[in-house]
Amino acid sequence: MTSLTPYRLSRRLARTAVLKTLFQLEFQEGDWLPMWELSLENLVDDWQTNSSETAAGTMRRADIRLAKEMIQGIIKLRPEIDEVLESFAKDWSLARMGRLERSILRLTAYELFWLQDIPPEASLDEAVELSKRYCAVEASPFINGILGNIHQHLKVLRQTDTTQAP
Repeated sequence: MTSLTPYRLSRRLARTAVLKTLFQLEFQEGDWLPMWELSLENLVDDWQTNSSETAAGTMRRADIRLAKEMIQGIIKLRPEIDEVLESFAKDWSLARMGRLERSILRLTAYELFWLQDIPPEASLDEAVELSKRYCAVEASPFINGILGNIHQHLKVLRQTDTTQAP
């Protein structure tokens, strides 16, 4: 088991709660807040803690606030996020993907495009960790491939933007 700093553990728990909320929304659309609260109540993190009270209590307020903002952003921008994912998922439609895989991809694509203060490598690493923990074995390389392509594309776009500045 990897030892995480309190900051990284808090972020990982926040991402896990976001993932669980997004996953619930795959089955039942509607108000996300009760689903978020349920995700927090049931957040048993076996990365380093063994009770939901300890796990939820480990999350920093800033990460809880960020997680809520992420859920709201992903819901609002879902059509744009899905369009991006469809364009990078060669020979795969989102409908064909598993719900967990789709939720991890949406979460990480949102981080890569709209939360530029989070290092992309951290987002990619966490996506792979989430997929290893919650998805089938073959999901990690699949998710990593799609997100890696998106990351490379964004790097090129951002380099082009800085070289064309006046």
